[in-house]
Parts: sequence; C-alpha cells; structure tokens
Amino acid sequence: MQDLSPYTYPRLLALQATQRPEELAMVTPTERVTWRQLAEDVAIHGAALQRLGVVHGTKVGILMPNCYEWVLWAYAAAGL
Repeated sequence: MQDLSPYTYPRLLALQATQRPEELAMVTPTERVTWRQLAEDVAIHGAALQRLGVVHGTKVGILMPNCYEWVLWAYAAAGL
C-alpha cells in the first residue's frame, strides 16, 4: 500500500495550483475559482490566522455555512 502521509490538504492544494493553476478548483452559484486563486486566498487567510496568534496545534472551529469562505478557513487552518 502506498504511503499517503505526505499528501496533506495544504500540499495537495499547492500541487494543484502548480500543475493546473488556471483550471477550476471550485464553482459556487456566485463564484468560479481557479486553483491559483484558491491557493492565493488560502495564503491570505493563513496569514490572518497567524497574526491572530494561531499556530500548529491550536484548535480552530469554523462555524459558518458551506461556502467558499469555509473552504478558505479550513485550508488555512490545516496549513499552519
């Protein structure tokens, strides 16, 4: 069985953003987001979490409906 441990959400996002930057990563009723834009937005949200003092190991709760912003915060928190 292949070891999948190096394939974290942040690493997979970076891989997709590198290999297919202009392909669609997510489509909502109001947005169409490429892998490049998703990676850029996640980096912005990750930096915001760090400015708030959130570090690897900090418990983060995301209480919001399913939406693009939920994905951003989830990826950002996973990337710390």
